[in-house]
Amino acid sequence: MNIKSINGFTLLEAILVVAIVSVVVVAVSPLFRTVVEGRDKQDRQIEVMQIGRIAVDDMVRNIKTATEFITISASTLEFDDWEGTTIEYDLSGTVLEKDGSTLAEPIDSLTFTYYDSDGSTTSDVAEVRTVKISMAVSDSEAKIADMTFENVVTIRKDPAASISVAINEINYNSPLGGKNEKKNEWIEIYNFGDDAVDVSGWTIEGDIISANGGSTVIPSGGYGIITSLNTSTQVYSNYSVDAGAIKLMVSDTAIGNGLSDNSETLDLLDSGGGAVDTVTYDDAWGGDGDGDTLERIDPETSPSDSGNWEASSDTATYTAGTTNTTS
Repeated sequence: MNIKSINGFTLLEAILVVAIVSVVVVAVSPLFRTVVEGRDKQDRQIEVMQIGRIAVDDMVRNIKTATEFITISASTLEFDDWEGTTIEYDLSGTVLEKDGSTLAEPIDSLTFTYYDSDGSTTSDVAEVRTVKISMAVSDSEAKIADMTFENVVTIRKDPAASISVAINEINYNSPLGGKNEKKNEWIEIYNFGDDAVDVSGWTIEGDIISANGGSTVIPSGGYGIITSLNTSTQVYSNYSVDAGAIKLMVSDTAIGNGLSDNSETLDLLDSGGGAVDTVTYDDAWGGDGDGDTLERIDPETSPSDSGNWEASSDTATYTAGTTNTTS
């Protein structure tokens, strides 16, 4: 008896195909499941890392500005900053709160440890000079292990309130130079005060600022351009820097930590360690390698407010050492 065919295949052949496909599916399914689970684990790790990084960066940035501590405990920290604003971080259950609003979750643990000027632990609010942050961030569905984030923050000295100098423009992700990008980066500072200011011995992100072949005195209404070491920088060959700008440099082949292309906190301190200005920029603000720089709109207000920064509208000659296009 002949076996009937089905659309050109015999019934036996069709049965064999179904059987083979079933075997392949059974064999491949565990591998596919492993790939999916691996991707899910990776996504969760990235999410937890972002939660931890954002939370720790926020705490570090603000604790640096503390002038008076009010409450210090293992999981609660309250202090006044330079502007007299009270800031509080507190772990409530699994939620890290900042001034009563959610900053990050789920947080498995948060521990603040306080040290005095000698490096000994202290519980005296008046003696705190350093704060250690240790925080464990967990996955919302507990499918991956907790990640621990730690940082040590040394409290700065009181801000140099009488100095009217601001970080005014940042070229942190230059499209020029290729592999020599760091040699084409620069920071502009602006003296909006009535008196000339000598910035000799000042620091930017821990790097000492010095003259690049001229003066370190920025006149009232004047600009200073900070670059890497004079034998390293390519700024003056690749950019049109205004002739009146004060040429400054740091004694390194990169400024600070290298001016991250994503986000970085820039601390400008005077020669006595007093805080002059601090900016935490983000690549979402502009100037992210697309030919423009990041300009401050008002040098006298809101240094870390995204609304006070915009990408320069001048990508032909730039505004290094001159008035910003956003001013």
